[in-house]
Amino acid sequence: MKPGIRARLMILALAFLVIPALGYYSSLEIRGFLLRGQQSSQLMAVQAIASVLRERYDLFLAHAGAASSKEWDAVNYIYSATAPIKLDGDSADWGSVIETGKRVLGRESLIKETGGGFDPESGGFDLAMARWGERVYLWINARDQAVVSQAPGRAAPEKADHILLTLIDGDKGQTEYLIPVSPTGELSFWARPGPGEPYLRDETLLGRSAIGPAGYRMEIAIPESRIAGSMMIKILLVDVDDPRTGRERYTLGPRDDETPGLIRLGYLESNSIQRMLENLELGGAWVMVVDSKSRVRAESGSLPVEPVFHHVISRRIMSEGSPISEIQEDGAGGDLVVSGAPIKGLERDILGAVILASSASVAQSMQEKAMENAIEASMFAFIVITFGLALFATRLALRIHRLRREAEGAIDATGRVTVESLRASRDAGDEIGDLSRSISQLLTRLRRHQDFLALLPGALKHEINNPLNNITVSLENLEAHTPAGDAHKYIKSAGRGAARLKELVDSLAEAASVEDSIQKEKFERVCLSSLLERYMENSARMDARHTIKFINLAGDAYIEGSDFKIEQMLDKLMDNAMDYCPDGGMIEARLERSRNGLLLNFSNSGPTIPDHMKEKIFDSLVSTREGRGGARPHLGIGLYIARVIAEGHGGAISACNLPDGNGTMFQMIFPENR
Repeated sequence: MKPGIRARLMILALAFLVIPALGYYSSLEIRGFLLRGQQSSQLMAVQAIASVLRERYDLFLAHAGAASSKEWDAVNYIYSATAPIKLDGDSADWGSVIETGKRVLGRESLIKETGGGFDPESGGFDLAMARWGERVYLWINARDQAVVSQAPGRAAPEKADHILLTLIDGDKGQTEYLIPVSPTGELSFWARPGPGEPYLRDETLLGRSAIGPAGYRMEIAIPESRIAGSMMIKILLVDVDDPRTGRERYTLGPRDDETPGLIRLGYLESNSIQRMLENLELGGAWVMVVDSKSRVRAESGSLPVEPVFHHVISRRIMSEGSPISEIQEDGAGGDLVVSGAPIKGLERDILGAVILASSASVAQSMQEKAMENAIEASMFAFIVITFGLALFATRLALRIHRLRREAEGAIDATGRVTVESLRASRDAGDEIGDLSRSISQLLTRLRRHQDFLALLPGALKHEINNPLNNITVSLENLEAHTPAGDAHKYIKSAGRGAARLKELVDSLAEAASVEDSIQKEKFERVCLSSLLERYMENSARMDARHTIKFINLAGDAYIEGSDFKIEQMLDKLMDNAMDYCPDGGMIEARLERSRNGLLLNFSNSGPTIPDHMKEKIFDSLVSTREGRGGARPHLGIGLYIARVIAEGHGGAISACNLPDGNGTMFQMIFPENR
């Protein structure tokens, strides 16, 4: 089924949805232009900062806690944490500090080993340090397949796997802490002021541990004041294999100095660089300076940044040795414009990098605004145009439907033209109006031709009957004046032919007249049951060869119609029944009520009707059977007249064979007038 006019216009209206697509494409172009401008200006900014820092070469050599530049690689950096650190043995709140600044200690850090107990695949530990508030935090991740923890209540903490942490507090001396692995997670700290002295429980430090299948983790919080004087600590990991004897398998620790486990500390941020960045007015951007080992020296501003963001970017900058600028996701559904430039020394060596990131919110907001305006404008235009097209299509469809209904009603079921002009869109000046007027002209010509055909049988009857009467009279005179013999036989045969020709002309004239008169007849309320009863009684008195009866199951039944036309219809049915019903056969009329009106069954015994002719038998000039002995011509006019009269009364007629196959039955249905 093809779509109608309204559906096609609605499909056409969908073409306006290309407006938002064009708006979206334009917004992308605008956003790209703004981002390119932002990248260009940002790249110039980082190059300017890198040029300034190149002149301050000393800032990358001097830093808190480092004696001189030659000790650069021997300094263990304390990073600034980005969020408060919770002592729970988990590294989730350390951010990028562990990934960026952890120190891995393996076989090269082996200080003492007993009986080859150290396995480089399953031994060793990682160390990282961070600062938050007034505390310095240590994160230790020890790899150990057989962790020996301090049993609750055990007095000898050295018989468990433990950490030896020595805090060197400048002129105040140093304190060694023994920190055993705790099965409960709460760390205990055992302190002794000097060698050979006993370990005593200490509450000044805090920490937690967590034991896993591959080892254990510790988080330890140290007051910053305990290390500020010397910026040095000593840390050793002692692995115990026998909790009863406390026998040690191996001891690990940094070997940066002649003293095993001693490490120098330094805060990674440079105060001078930090103040320089804070004095820059970058409009909400985030800037970071890293050294040649991707360690953070200073940072200013805040943006949602991935944990290893600067680590990855700085490595690219220093490996390529040239500025870069790109767009990255910020992890919160937005974009960042990230630019970076290397900081080169006097000898063109790379000291570090400057990384600048700013939100693409300006470009994004302008894109969203442009997209919003395009969508609003296009949706408004789409709604208005669609509504207008819907109204136009509805009006157009209604006009076409009215024109179709009038055109279908202009010709009745019998094919007769009932009106000569259509009213729908008759005065319209568009194509539908032209179509209405063309159909009206066509109906007018058809009506004239129909009237001509209606008058033709009467005219032919008059013109044919005059010479036919002369022929009939001449044959009668010829018969009267001709001696008896063979000549009389031919004269009688010619007379019968003339009589049949006259009957044919009369039948055609009758058929034409009934079509015309049924349209002009004034109907009135007629008692169909009484009319049928009288008609069948009269037919029974006049025909002794057949059994004629009427069965009334409807009682008093009325229709709106013409009693003369109903009797004319019954005449045709009775003529047809008498013509085909054998002597002694039954002719019966039965009237009853049905769901659709009054049902009249008119049946007779005799031959049946072929199935393929049951619909065609009511057409004009259609006959399928010979009459009794051929005494009367079968022109196919009688049943056609019966159909015209039945349909003219708002009813219908159909033919079928009797169930026992011994006759035919005509069924008529009429609307009842109650």
